[in-house]
Amino acid sequence: MTNKERQVTKTITLSIRSHRDIDLNSSLWAVNWFNPKSTTLYKLYTLLAGPLVLKVGGGLCFKGSFEELLYGPKELKRNMLLVVKYPSATKFLELASYKYFQVLSLLRTKAVRNFVFGFTKRSVAPQKKIKRLPKGSSSLVLLMTKEVSDKKEWMDTLARRAHELGIGILFAGDKAASLTRIESGKKEKTIPFFIEIVVILESDNRDKMRHFIDDPCFDTLKAEDSFLAVLMKKL
Repeated sequence: MTNKERQVTKTITLSIRSHRDIDLNSSLWAVNWFNPKSTTLYKLYTLLAGPLVLKVGGGLCFKGSFEELLYGPKELKRNMLLVVKYPSATKFLELASYKYFQVLSLLRTKAVRNFVFGFTKRSVAPQKKIKRLPKGSSSLVLLMTKEVSDKKEWMDTLARRAHELGIGILFAGDKAASLTRIESGKKEKTIPFFIEIVVILESDNRDKMRHFIDDPCFDTLKAEDSFLAVLMKKL
């Protein structure tokens, strides 16, 4: 396990802790999975924080809001998903050290609840010929909450089946690291991150995406109750 740490205030240090032998010096995709308490406050937060994310070389990969739960435990469902790419763990910690961003983070805390956050590594190369759908279209988000046996073979099967059905993979990532807050005189606090794999699929045919979750490649995950499928509106 490797860690990256940075003292962001006089009393607070943030630590990005990998879950296995992960290179934290290369690109990471931060997954934000949550319910808004105030949509207005969250929109304000993203508007003000966006330029700071760009300043450290980050960029938005996907943003979506809940439309329909297709499969999985309701208690794991959230209404918003945000995936942001960062050049490295160091660059994310640089962002977190900005005083202005720390103030904005207080705004985010007031704007969201049931916050799930962590870092992933891309597990499937981006598809060059994928048709990028406009805002307002639907995307299929698949979340796995347990490790998948023979993960590479499983991901290859999923990618092949999606391609056969004319469904594009916008993003697929494996759990890589979690974020821990270390504050003087207090217990360490790690933000919950129960997602082992996240896959975001796109197609202009909603029925294809709905039926995709009936594919045999999901049978084991369904049996273990470790699989969530959600249609989300692309924002």
